[in-house]
Amino acid sequence: MFRIAVAAIGCLFLLLCISCDVPNTRPAGGSVVVDGKPVENGTVTFYPTAGGRSASGRIKGDGTFVLSYKKVGDGVPPGTYKVVIVGDKWIPMSPNQKTPDALSEEDEVAFDDMRGKLEHVVPVIYNSIDTTPLERVVESADDVQDFKIEISTKNQ
Repeated sequence: MFRIAVAAIGCLFLLLCISCDVPNTRPAGGSVVVDGKPVENGTVTFYPTAGGRSASGRIKGDGTFVLSYKKVGDGVPPGTYKVVIVGDKWIPMSPNQKTPDALSEEDEVAFDDMRGKLEHVVPVIYNSIDTTPLERVVESADDVQDFKIEISTKNQ
């Protein structure tokens, strides 16, 4: 009986330690626009400047994203973040060619039919934590953090 009680107390202590490790996240998301047009495909990643786990979100067709930390859409803990954005677009070689994301499982495509090029929609300076100039602060307030990220390629 004593062993069971010790094991139960040990399990309870372990659960308390694990739950202490989970920071409070704030709902966060926003939109990415380059030269006035929404980025239609890509990812946004928030890297904490103090180190630790990053949060990321997929950019949807309308340019919006929702950040996920440990669960889908749970947001990000308060803090200061470097923001990395990757957004590319597939340019087919011929006008009738389907893009890779438009292919279905039934499509049988030869390798030659997949030729094209990948165009950077978001300038490459934003693709790396070492070069991105973007930094955002997530407040500890309870309201949703809505980040509107506007990028201009005019001076790059």
